[in-house]
Amino acid sequence: MKNKNGFTLVELLAVISILSIIVVLAIPAVLDVLGKSKNTLDEYNRDSLIDAAKYYITDIDLGEKEFTYPGNTPTDINGKTYTKGMLMTKYDAKVYIIENNGLTITAYDLVKGGYYDKNCQYAGETVEYKEGTVVKTSVVARDTNCHVPASCKIKVGIKGKKVQNDTYYVTEDYTVKLLDGCE
Repeated sequence: MKNKNGFTLVELLAVISILSIIVVLAIPAVLDVLGKSKNTLDEYNRDSLIDAAKYYITDIDLGEKEFTYPGNTPTDINGKTYTKGMLMTKYDAKVYIIENNGLTITAYDLVKGGYYDKNCQYAGETVEYKEGTVVKTSVVARDTNCHVPASCKIKVGIKGKKVQNDTYYVTEDYTVKLLDGCE
């Protein structure tokens, strides 16, 4: 005789067994979806970093961003000798970048230049904040809201073609290659 007020033990065990089988079959699918979403996010961050580096090199090429000579030894470009820290003309910066097969910059440079991840604050940075009407400063203890490490290195370059009897470069394209530490 069946109990009219509930389920029998056999019925409960059958339902639990069926649910267990469904869960076992569903877990790999859920993990696969989560893995794909992580890869999509990583791909998005990589593409965003590449775009930021292209904007950076474009701004130098167009003269929107000042460029100082980064080398340790003096160099002569278009009859002008540059030493470390000297501001380069727009065209001389282009020549330097093309002839040196690009520049290596870091994610830190892109973040601080406003090209990438504007909410990121790297450890050791000094930041200002307001407390009431008083402006205070503090040092960031650990990386906050950063998608890539500060040490991530990116090689950016300008592809140029010589024209006018091989004396003048015209920009054809920009190149970006992610190097060390950009995982």
